Amino acid sequence: MLLRSIELVWKPKPVNKQNDTQLCSQCEVFQQYSGKGFWNECKLSIHWSYDSDALSKQGLEKIRQRKLEPQLEKLRKKQEELEEKQQLLQSIEEVPEALRSKAQSKKMRSLTKAIQELQDDLAKPRPKLDCLQNSLLFDRPDRPLYEGVPNIFVGVLLDLDKHLVVTVVDAMRRKILAIRNASSISKEGYDLLQSYFHQRREHSKQRQIDQKAHRPVHQTESNLGQHVARLFAKGIVELAQKYKASTIVIPETDGWRDRLYSQLVARAAIKCKGVKKAMAVYTKKHGEKLHQWDYSRLSQAIIDRAIADGLKVMRQNTVYEEDAFQQAANLAIAAYDSLNPSET
Repeated sequence: MLLRSIELVWKPKPVNKQNDTQLCSQCEVFQQYSGKGFWNECKLSIHWSYDSDALSKQGLEKIRQRKLEPQLEKLRKKQEELEEKQQLLQSIEEVPEALRSKAQSKKMRSLTKAIQELQDDLAKPRPKLDCLQNSLLFDRPDRPLYEGVPNIFVGVLLDLDKHLVVTVVDAMRRKILAIRNASSISKEGYDLLQSYFHQRREHSKQRQIDQKAHRPVHQTESNLGQHVARLFAKGIVELAQKYKASTIVIPETDGWRDRLYSQLVARAAIKCKGVKKAMAVYTKKHGEKLHQWDYSRLSQAIIDRAIADGLKVMRQNTVYEEDAFQQAANLAIAAYDSLNPSET
């Protein structure tokens, strides 16, 4: 119940930052160390994850309810179906036997069989459900579950220049409570992000050289990008908890690169005052950033961390604005309005 996943991986011993980010479990890296013996050049590491809800009594109760609710919902639907069929059977039985048609008699037999099957289906999971409902919880410390203020939302914007923009808002009063950029959300994450971008550029250059020389390509950023995403997700959730936010709002990532490119074109038109040649230069220069960062991975890291810490996550479409912080605020407000249409 506590442990979610665990894996063993071989990592190169830290000689420099580039080698330390490569995972030896990949075939090309095993080949890279095949002459020396990877067990001499690498160290064995363990990666594992756990369910934070299992660390407290309240969390265990939350897990129990999470398991119970879908099963009880299935039973409720079957019970409604059973009662409906029983009423239909009763209405046919009220007709005198001598006056019943062949179709009604056939329907009675069919209903009787269906009712028996439904009763069996309802009886099967009962022992398991009773055990789940009445079982004693493991001994865990008390830790109240997180409860945020319903109208405090956090808008997270994925930006070309700032990479990450976060705005905390009181959505009901349309008031901005706090703004953060990538470096203030997580200094460690921001520094690693710059290293990640540098590695991608260097690896891209080396990859082109290796391909022209018909050499195998070994360069990889490995799981550094995932680590950076988790650091930012941790910082965003901690900021949300600091302001007692109930919901984190992230932009829709389906077709996100296309929307970012559209925003880039719109930004170019504003900054270059409609001069097409200048717009083309600006778009080309900044367009390279579109493929440097995995927005879907960052979004998923935010979702995983937020859910683990008791916050809700919503996806919302966003409209480009020149002020990225205001755009993030409007993203959060739009999500709040969609949940509370009567207040708008």
